[in-house]
Amino acid sequence: MIRCLFTLLAVFMGFCSFGLYSCGHGEAAAGPLLQTYVDMMNNKLYTLDIVHEQDNNGQKTSTHDVYVVSGDSVYEKRFNNFNGNEFAYEVLYIGDKRYDLSHYSTMEKGKRKFFSKKIEYITGSPFRFSNTITAYFLGALFQTNTIGSCIVYSGSGEENIRGKLLQYEEYVPENNMIPQRGRYYFDQGKLVAFIAIQSFELEGKKINNRNIITFKQFIPEVDESLLTIPENIKQIEVRAVVIGNHQIGTEGSISYD
Repeated sequence: MIRCLFTLLAVFMGFCSFGLYSCGHGEAAAGPLLQTYVDMMNNKLYTLDIVHEQDNNGQKTSTHDVYVVSGDSVYEKRFNNFNGNEFAYEVLYIGDKRYDLSHYSTMEKGKRKFFSKKIEYITGSPFRFSNTITAYFLGALFQTNTIGSCIVYSGSGEENIRGKLLQYEEYVPENNMIPQRGRYYFDQGKLVAFIAIQSFELEGKKINNRNIITFKQFIPEVDESLLTIPENIKQIEVRAVVIGNHQIGTEGSISYD
């Protein structure tokens, strides 16, 4: 089991390294159907609600991610399911401040309710979509960073998915260095799914990875209540403990009375 995890990690890190360091600097050309969604992300005003299912050589995981973006304010919520264990966290980014909301608030009937009169934040932690796992698999949506320039539009067509004929646009890695094929699927122009398939050999073993992302919602609208903290909530800055470029914890606090 441990060897399997290290193998998967090695594969993922290899993919990330290619994405970050081996790509050209030109922009990836999006197909005509996907361009609307690329523009939406670049305009930084949208709600993205997706379910990401992974099958890495038989090891299955799934995550449910929600991103609400308005300029430099980003609300992120993730539900993880790993081997039957579920957990969730919520984070709000406002400029260079990061608020970990999971310990301070809850959602009731679609609206945020704070059960604490003070909330901590860490400075110097702006949201970077290119650092999320989602960015690596939805590369064609990210034309403004090096991840996006790794993916090139290769063509379009139609495919029968579960009895329904859907249009698709296909994207492949630049220079074809990674054996991956990814398709964005559209139902009457609406983006509904993305499927990426990797098949290759590693240390003499065949590796078959499949990623399916279902778009539950992807619209140029936001719920502003998710992006604000009530005025009567006291804000406390917490210092981050960092080793290299990685935050490993927090210490102390600075109270603004």
